[in-house]
Amino acid sequence: MKTKRMKTWFGILSGAVLLFAGCDDIFERDLTGCLVRQLAPGDSVTTPVARQLLLWEPLKGATAYRLRIATPDFRCPEACLLDTLVTGCRYEYDFQPGVYAWGVRAENSAWTGEFANRLLIVSPREDEP
Repeated sequence: MKTKRMKTWFGILSGAVLLFAGCDDIFERDLTGCLVRQLAPGDSVTTPVARQLLLWEPLKGATAYRLRIATPDFRCPEACLLDTLVTGCRYEYDFQPGVYAWGVRAENSAWTGEFANRLLIVSPREDEP
């Protein structure tokens, strides 16, 4: 009888520990070191098209993606233009002519991956002075 009661209390205690330990830490996929594969635009592309669709592949375990855009790069930015959380794998952005770095990383409620970064050069349109 004593053993049965001990097992019951052990079960209750174990359940409480799991509940209060943070379910997200137990069930969320560890994204440490994971890189998102960027699809478009390609790295170091020069284009006169100002409105760009930034695309990347979904990463298993990610519930959102941190997207950031800076000019001219992330090492020595003159301006940080965007830092936002995106739930999908695409984002449209209107660029002015110039040099830009864009980066994306996977996130969930417990973990973050590493930023994957690309360079984009938006040239003035030929019909512009």
